[in-house]
Amino acid sequence: MANKKSSKAVLFLYEGDTEQGFYDLLFEKLKLNGNLQIKKRCLNGVWNLNKNVAHHIDRYLYNKANTHVKELSVFVAYDREGDRNEPPKMSADEIIKRVKDKRLKGINEIIATKMLESWFFIDVVGIYKFLKVPVAKRNPKKYAQYENYDWRDLAKLFSSFDSQKRYMKGRRTAHFLESLDILKIYESCEDLNKGMKDMLAKIK
Repeated sequence: MANKKSSKAVLFLYEGDTEQGFYDLLFEKLKLNGNLQIKKRCLNGVWNLNKNVAHHIDRYLYNKANTHVKELSVFVAYDREGDRNEPPKMSADEIIKRVKDKRLKGINEIIATKMLESWFFIDVVGIYKFLKVPVAKRNPKKYAQYENYDWRDLAKLFSSFDSQKRYMKGRRTAHFLESLDILKIYESCEDLNKGMKDMLAKIK
């Protein structure tokens, strides 16, 4: 467990409920849940993202419990909602201008392309197992280019193979995330892997 009086800290902001479930599991797998240098907060969407992120940073920096923090790094995890030609929704420069605090040392993005559900297809075998799809009806090679698929494709799999289960974007489906190989997704997804390693480097 990290020293709570360390001068270095990370504020990890994520888009919504699905991200919360995913990153809670990832932090657990990486043994980060007990790290007192990292605080996680939900953005409840990406509307007015720059303003919302700045608000969360201000709240953190001016919380009396965080007066010992001299170097704050911020990581923001959200969906691109499109392919890689779609520009980021956030401007780090604008947020830094809003915050105007020398303790803020950087703002970093962990962007899921097209969206977080796209990453789930890295473990399409886990999806098939969760839905109890017969092996003869599985086609994992179809989803090899996982960034081509999104929540709609996931919802189609749910409706095609399990009449009792539904996948709805923004809502957690009971036991689904827990059935996925989170570490496989982490190790296979360059954007996620790099983002998490960059985050850990900030608090060494």
